[in-house]
Amino acid sequence: MKIVLQRLKPIPRGASLPTVIMVVALMMMLAFTVVAIAFNHLNLTFRSSNNAKAEFLAEAVLALAIEKAAKDVESYGLLTDQTIELSLEAYPGAKGFLSFDKSVASSMGVPYSSNNRSESSVEGSNPRLPVPGQSLHLVARAEVNGAFSTMETILHIPKFPYSIASNGAIRSNGGLLVASLKPGVLYDLSLPVHEQDLEAGHLVTNSLLGRDAIKMSGENTITGDVRSASLATINNETRVLGETRLEADPIALDKLVPDDYDPWGSTQGRALHSTGNRSGAETPIDPNDVQSINSSSAATLSIKGYNVFGQAGPDAPVTPGHLTVDNGIDLNGGVLFVHGDLTVAAGGVRGKGAIISTGNITIKGASEASTDNQAALIAHGDVALEGASPIDKAKFAGLIYTNGKIRSKNMRLAGVVVATGGDEQNSVDLENTELYYVDELAKQALTGPEFELPTPDVPSQTVNTFVVQASYDVTELGNNLESYRNPTSGSGEPDYLFKFHDGYTGYKTYKFDASGKPVMVNTTGPDQFTLDGSKLGLKLFGQKVDSVAEAENILIERFETDLGRAADADELIELQGFAKNLFLTPQVSIRIAQRSAEFTAANSGSGGGPDDRTPFRWSVDLSQILSVSERMQVAYWARFK
Repeated sequence: MKIVLQRLKPIPRGASLPTVIMVVALMMMLAFTVVAIAFNHLNLTFRSSNNAKAEFLAEAVLALAIEKAAKDVESYGLLTDQTIELSLEAYPGAKGFLSFDKSVASSMGVPYSSNNRSESSVEGSNPRLPVPGQSLHLVARAEVNGAFSTMETILHIPKFPYSIASNGAIRSNGGLLVASLKPGVLYDLSLPVHEQDLEAGHLVTNSLLGRDAIKMSGENTITGDVRSASLATINNETRVLGETRLEADPIALDKLVPDDYDPWGSTQGRALHSTGNRSGAETPIDPNDVQSINSSSAATLSIKGYNVFGQAGPDAPVTPGHLTVDNGIDLNGGVLFVHGDLTVAAGGVRGKGAIISTGNITIKGASEASTDNQAALIAHGDVALEGASPIDKAKFAGLIYTNGKIRSKNMRLAGVVVATGGDEQNSVDLENTELYYVDELAKQALTGPEFELPTPDVPSQTVNTFVVQASYDVTELGNNLESYRNPTSGSGEPDYLFKFHDGYTGYKTYKFDASGKPVMVNTTGPDQFTLDGSKLGLKLFGQKVDSVAEAENILIERFETDLGRAADADELIELQGFAKNLFLTPQVSIRIAQRSAEFTAANSGSGGGPDDRTPFRWSVDLSQILSVSERMQVAYWARFK
């Protein structure tokens, strides 16, 4: 046996080191990748969480603004609470903002919010989203740990949201149409309103009569919702285009008291003789300004100023009676107060004004019904309106309110119908009636001569051969005049308060002296009464301007474009001066303030000067009988884009 020994080659000991290093490197890379992914995922999670928190915080700011608006929608953002700053204690540095003040909103980096109490749409901070009439545009911005969210909402708060509202039953035996007019539609009820101009009109009852709470027989059309606190009987021929809401929560319909509107103050109460009454009278009424109507009239009765039937004078006894008018009533911006019943045998009611009765109101015959005819009927008893025939319908435009029942036959109505009486004895009975709800008629205000803004006059301004093209549009200001109602009463105070910067020492306004002449006086500012280019609709070369800086940029850029060269130092100073004058100290603001003082002095007494005579002022607002929350509608809610 032969044994062969063979020497084997040694195995290289370092041969696996690169492999090991490679494996370790791959493992470390994988570990770093996993860690990076984890950190990235964690960052995304934190960012997503912060984005969500920012959005929730922005929505919380909107909710807080809505709560404030619900308390006083007419002044919110205009006279009070112009800015909201909200922080989270659990997250230091997290803040939410909202402001109606353009300059404050700009400094916070949030688009400004708007409260449009006018009837027409206005431009807001979002050019894609005009602010409708009777609406708020609320924009809130929030920041949480570097994450931002900007949310906006359009909150519609109409004066009164129902075409018909009743505490008693609502009945129709056919021919009923309930709809509403689109904002801005100029109505004339000589013929039915075109279908394309209509929107949903709603009716609501608090009646507890079960199936008799709402009874619809024959052909009827309700374009909106039918809401009953109990049940309803609606036949197959009746079309309800909205929701039918049965056994719904009742709405709170507070009652108006006709005696509150007695200009002499009856034995039941002299409510008009105190400030703050529902009538809107801001000063005690001079008895000499009230006319007594002694008897019925075979002719047309013309009403101007305050008029009373059933009382010979302010200290005379009240003797309720029955006033009969054979040939219609012309309301020339006045108020007729009747102690007792009123019957208009023919001719209807025309013009703008109010009729108040402590008893019943019966009106027969056609009236012209257009935007120029806006009457308020307020009765403690029943209201009956009747046209000649189903074909020849009578017409009426305005607000109809009663503590009793309402009966309408062969009528075409534009406005609002409210009956606050109880069930069995008080109801709304409609036959062959068209009712077109008009939002602005839920509130009516009567004054003496109405204040009109002067036509803006922009003087020609040039720098060398460059001509500044500037214009003002006071339409939006005119639509919001009530926002400038002077909160201060007293000697020489104008009805409407406008402030302006004089360009030197500060803010000024106008009052009137004992002779009725306007006098410039010092005041405070800036505030909601201060006029500048943004409130006056300033445009430079057709472009709307919202600040002095924006005006400067437009003028300088246009100058250099038109002249093909840069402006020198002197020209820059001149252009900047024009921008300041046009935006901060426009002459038109001075003229508006002066005109307000002149207007108030001329209309506060006879002879063109102030005396003790009471300016005529009267108002009724159905919004007072409903809470804001009953009227509030969220029309839009989204991220600001």
